[in-house]
Amino acid sequence: MKNLIFILAMLFSLLSYSQSHEMISNNNIVDENFVSDYRIINVFKDIPGKEDLLLYVEKTNDTIFSIYVLNNSTDSIAIFRQDWKLQLIQEAKDQSGTCKPIEFWQSSTCGNSYYLQNIKSSEIIKTNSKAYQGNFQTDVRFKLKNNGKIYYSNSIQGNIDLSQFKLSETIKQNRSYTFVKRFAGDKIAERAIFLDPKADEEFSAAYKKHMEALKSKIKKRNEQSSTVKE
Repeated sequence: MKNLIFILAMLFSLLSYSQSHEMISNNNIVDENFVSDYRIINVFKDIPGKEDLLLYVEKTNDTIFSIYVLNNSTDSIAIFRQDWKLQLIQEAKDQSGTCKPIEFWQSSTCGNSYYLQNIKSSEIIKTNSKAYQGNFQTDVRFKLKNNGKIYYSNSIQGNIDLSQFKLSETIKQNRSYTFVKRFAGDKIAERAIFLDPKADEEFSAAYKKHMEALKSKIKKRNEQSSTVKE
C-alpha cells in the first residue's frame, strides 16, 4: 500500500510539472521502506561536515533525485515531517552562478499533517524529489529546514528551465504566501516559502504584535460600550 501511494504521488507530481515550466512547490516523498546499505554509508564517510544532519543527493533516473539524510550526531534527532514530505526545496545556480530557489514550500492547512519522526544516531532516511527537464544545464542542490536550522546537500548537475527562478503572481496567491503576507508583508512571505528560519521568527513577532493590537482594540471597545450603558 505504501509503495502504491509513493508511485501515485510521484506520478501526480511529475504530471503537474509537465503542464508548466514555472516554479512549483516541492513534493518530495519519503521512502518509508528504505534500508541503508554499505554504498550509502560509505558515501557519507567522504562527506565533510560537523552538522547534526548531513544530506547527500544523487540522480536515480531522468525524473527523480534521491536525497539521503544522515543523523550525524550522537543523539536521536526529531525531524519535521508534513505528511510524506520533509521540509525541503530545490535550488539551482542561475546564469550568474548564484544559487537561488527553483521551488517553494507549501504548508498544509491540516494540523494532522504535521509530526516529528525520531532518527537514531547514524541512521539514514531517504526521500525522493523531482529531477526537472529544461534547456539550461546547471548545478542543483537541496535545502532542508529542521528545528530552525538549514542544511544543504551536495551539488549535482541538472537541467531546468530559466522561468523556474521566477516567483509568479500565481504563487503569491498561494495560501502559504498570503497568510504570512497578511501579517508580515511580501518580503517576509517570500523568504518564508523559501525556508528562511529568520522569516519564521519575524512572522511570529509580527503576528504577536497584530494580536496584541487586536486584543487592545477589543478591550477598548468593550470599555467604551460599558461606559455608554452606565
